Amino acid sequence: MLTRRNLLAAATLAAATPALSRPVPGLEDIDFNDPAQNLHQIMRVFGDAAGGDVLYWFHGWIYAMIPGRRPFPLVHFNGINAMRFTRRPDGAYQSRHHSMSFIEDPVTQQLLDSFQNPITGKTNSPKPNVFNGSEYEYAPAGTRMMRGNASSITPFHPGMWSFGAGHAWLTIDRPYSEAFGYPWAEARTYMVSLADLKNPAITSLSNTQHSTVTNPFPKWMEMPDAAGFALWQANGRKLSSVSDLPAFLQERCERYMPQLKDYDVF
Repeated sequence: MLTRRNLLAAATLAAATPALSRPVPGLEDIDFNDPAQNLHQIMRVFGDAAGGDVLYWFHGWIYAMIPGRRPFPLVHFNGINAMRFTRRPDGAYQSRHHSMSFIEDPVTQQLLDSFQNPITGKTNSPKPNVFNGSEYEYAPAGTRMMRGNASSITPFHPGMWSFGAGHAWLTIDRPYSEAFGYPWAEARTYMVSLADLKNPAITSLSNTQHSTVTNPFPKWMEMPDAAGFALWQANGRKLSSVSDLPAFLQERCERYMPQLKDYDVF
């Protein structure tokens, strides 16, 4: 539960742990150690600092993480994440997320109807992962999950920014409710050009993304009591429009998430 004590603790931590130890050449006008300015830059990279709709395309592999065994790839996936950002009068942002991912053949990109499970030896039927309506808050002190399983605030950690070779990297953690427990976690790194970051007129920066997610094995694998967990390794990027997606993903959007037609990216 989000309480005044949690907010004060997060704000104290955010103030005590600077995002950067020194100014960045060419970015002296941005004070990344000021929580409000830092949040504005995070929203430019991750979402839209002016408020608006953002679309991500991602793809990667699910790995099996089993005690005593070397990690190994299980299946390939492709998916999208559509987000609507709203800027609040208090300077914070709220976002509403719709995401879907599909298990598919890594070569043909056709959806898999069956999967020979190397852990159990059973034949499983993969199912799409479709999530509608997750909501998050992004404030100067940090971020949290909202609605039914509201979490306490997750402070933005020190060292979240890196700069070099004409680019900036931002790493943030996805907040999960305490109800999720082990092994739910996600770290995301976004890369943008320094030239774009230096231009304050751009409120939503083009980026590439890398995510590492840990969670229980998918339900369709039918192994709820198995030791270990799944690790999702994903690469992606922010898109300007659904028309930038491959045709097969555009078709899946229309089939599985028709509500996205209300988004500006469509």
